[in-house]
Amino acid sequence: MMKQHKESEDKKPFVIFYPAANEKSITPEIKQQVTDLGGELKAVTRLQSALTSLLGDAYDGDPEGRWEPFKGLSSFNYQDNRRFFGRKKAVNQLLQNYQDSEGGLLVVTGVSGSGKSSAVKAGLIPAIEKSLPEGNTLHWQVTSPRLHESAEGAISYLFSIFVKHWDIETPAEDLAERFLSTPDQVYEQLNQAQQTENNPSKQLLLFIDQYEEILNHSSIERETAEQLAPLLEGLVNNVKGISIIVSIRAEYLEAFGRYGIDVHVSQKLYTEEWHSIIFDQASYSGLKFESGLAERIINDANDISHALPVVEYLLEQLYNKLTANHETSRELKYAHYLELGGLKGVISNRAEQVTNQHPEQAHAFFDYFIGLNTEGLPFARSVELTPIETHHPKLYQLIQKLIDNQLIIDCSSQSTSKVKLAHDSLLIISQKESTWQKLVDWFNFHLEYLYWFNSIESKYR
Repeated sequence: MMKQHKESEDKKPFVIFYPAANEKSITPEIKQQVTDLGGELKAVTRLQSALTSLLGDAYDGDPEGRWEPFKGLSSFNYQDNRRFFGRKKAVNQLLQNYQDSEGGLLVVTGVSGSGKSSAVKAGLIPAIEKSLPEGNTLHWQVTSPRLHESAEGAISYLFSIFVKHWDIETPAEDLAERFLSTPDQVYEQLNQAQQTENNPSKQLLLFIDQYEEILNHSSIERETAEQLAPLLEGLVNNVKGISIIVSIRAEYLEAFGRYGIDVHVSQKLYTEEWHSIIFDQASYSGLKFESGLAERIINDANDISHALPVVEYLLEQLYNKLTANHETSRELKYAHYLELGGLKGVISNRAEQVTNQHPEQAHAFFDYFIGLNTEGLPFARSVELTPIETHHPKLYQLIQKLIDNQLIIDCSSQSTSKVKLAHDSLLIISQKESTWQKLVDWFNFHLEYLYWFNSIESKYR
């Protein structure tokens, strides 16, 4: 700035931002120099504070110009790790168990809504990277059973990672086929590949998210699905440099079997964790709460089960309310919280409102999207939209409304375009906890049919 002022008569004002932690590093002489040049020094704790200072109400809160402030019912991904707050305790426990398993098979379990997927993708994987010895690299992939049409397809995907990163010439499909018949030969080939040149420093990690979906897969028989867990454990126990993590709902753990080291992610959070999730996440995007609102959300979150996804959805809806009203304020409103039905009703109330707009399609919707597992509990089916759009346009309209409200999400596989209910918190069928009354009524009325259909579905297919 001194050079610019020497070369030009146009002495425009300017601002220099610096980290507040460096306050003591800036001498009085430097501060005076900046002032004499027509500048201003401002200490900030985060980038968003600087952008808010410069742009005021025109700033949209997004530090990288591409993120919405809140994730809603979508899980946090690896690239979200910088804004993944409040789960430090869970992530540290996962990392400890991962290290105890010596990079073997780690089974992350917990009830629906406990944040298993987010804790692994946005917490554990970045933590593993940081813990690696200098010179080692982590190559990771995330998949889910719903992305594959068969058990063989899922195994082939697993081997495609080895082929890619260890420069194996044998096609992944051939390796997968041999693995099912003569696994020892495949172990030997993989260990030889792992030991060549730089491969010992390459750690390969596969995260199989929502593993329970293979046990409910419409085109994979349950007996075949249950054979996959021991194969995964055999692979990580016999081949160096490979780690596998699976996340699975707690009620499916018995069906998974006693394989790997399991670690439980609790849905019960402490007040300070809720405080970090709510305040820090909003602050990261330059948002704040109207007086008393954040405290109300925290108190309500402590009173209900399955609170974590509900809180994330609520924050997203509060932000949507704010922007829909074209308000320039960066303050989330208490009045909007009440309009949404509060924390206890925000998701299922919204689902109930949308299905009430299409009452004649509600039963058909549930028939497509809700299944019953062998444990007698509802689960979210993955549904192809194209046939519905072609043959059931009115039902398609209802589905689009639910998509618009972030209650249905894309879960497309490699070969088909599919959608499903955004989160299992929508599937609560307890009269005391659920406010999606249409679902409760439908489920109780059709329970006998659901048991019957579950018993014949794979053969029917």
